[in-house]
Amino acid sequence: MITFNILGDCVSRDIITTLYDIVGGVKVLQYHAISSPISIFSEKGNKELQLDDFEGRNQTLSPFRKRCMIQDVNKRILDHVFEKQSDYFILDILDARLTLMRKGNHYFTKDPKVKLEEMSNHMGLNTYNALSPFSDITMEQWKNCIDKLSDAIQKHYTLNQIILNVHYGVKKYTNHATLQDFSPSQKKFVEKYNYLIGHLFEILRQNLDGCHVIDFPDHVIADKNHWLGLHTLHYHNIYYDYAAEAIKVILSNMPDNEEKSKLEQLRNVCSERFESMQMKMEFDLVKRKSEWRNHALTFTSELALDCFGDGNFIKWLEKNQRKKVALLKCQDTAGQILVKGLNKYGCNIVFSTQDPNFDKLTDEQIALCKKADIIISANVHSKVAPQRDGIYAIPISDLLKSDNTLETYYNFNKDRE
Repeated sequence: MITFNILGDCVSRDIITTLYDIVGGVKVLQYHAISSPISIFSEKGNKELQLDDFEGRNQTLSPFRKRCMIQDVNKRILDHVFEKQSDYFILDILDARLTLMRKGNHYFTKDPKVKLEEMSNHMGLNTYNALSPFSDITMEQWKNCIDKLSDAIQKHYTLNQIILNVHYGVKKYTNHATLQDFSPSQKKFVEKYNYLIGHLFEILRQNLDGCHVIDFPDHVIADKNHWLGLHTLHYHNIYYDYAAEAIKVILSNMPDNEEKSKLEQLRNVCSERFESMQMKMEFDLVKRKSEWRNHALTFTSELALDCFGDGNFIKWLEKNQRKKVALLKCQDTAGQILVKGLNKYGCNIVFSTQDPNFDKLTDEQIALCKKADIIISANVHSKVAPQRDGIYAIPISDLLKSDNTLETYYNFNKDRE
């Protein structure tokens, strides 16, 4: 059994949970998170936080987060992580991005899930000021704390037992087969904390020169389907597989130069996998947009010509003036052109909606649809005929086919009344 202690975020913990096939197994003995280095080496305050202080309060906090906050406020973090000696010690510095709370010389890290008023009104942590890790803490303060942290770890572990897990926030994520951007505010926050984290990791590299380092690959993206939910630090499984393989290399105790070469090779492969994934998703997106654009342009061109020319649909309109029409997906370009054609020939639009099908319509809206002589779906990207409760909508792509197509839908719906 190989044991680990961890001081860092959930990424470092999740890497260990990915190690399924280590002979003899792996186990995390001590794990602490959600604490900034500034907080770790702060002076003690007058308030001792207890588990009872959470009673009847913040029900969203897990027992783990409560314990971390208690140890942070009470300055027992290092006592906890060094309480049991492990084979390896994993360290990252991502919690330096979190907001700090200060009263005098007492600092603690604000858990993102705990509200300020909750700390002040219910936990006895009042008259504390919130500090930004980016603008309210100087680089001299940061370096001082990182130096202290490096020294503290080396009192308990040799460099060969220390694993520095370098990673950063990302700006893109995958949602199944599509690539999407995080919001502008999230991306701006990522840029701010990546800049700070980068400097802190460099100080750690110097202080812990000779330790094992798992470097962050290029092109990493997050995953909306991550088991903890969407977050700029909740990566796609490709990353965790890479990091787990890196841990296996470290555990193999090969010579330093061989280890560095192997770790760099793994990193390059992981970077290439992420780059290929992104390129494929970006290509597929461009392809889909191109197809949608071509469908829309072709259809709107034909529909505009047909509505105001001598096509099949116009013939049907001329023959069936004053008919009552219901419209689905009516606000897109094709739908707006269709509305103009219907209005031109005096058709009565009894109901219209931007929804592409009947699923979200109320019973009253369905009743209006049933009063129509024909229901048209103006969704140019679908050829499926929406249906519900015995009524059908003709896809707009079928409008230009023939009189018979329209008459079939018209007569069918009327027969179902």
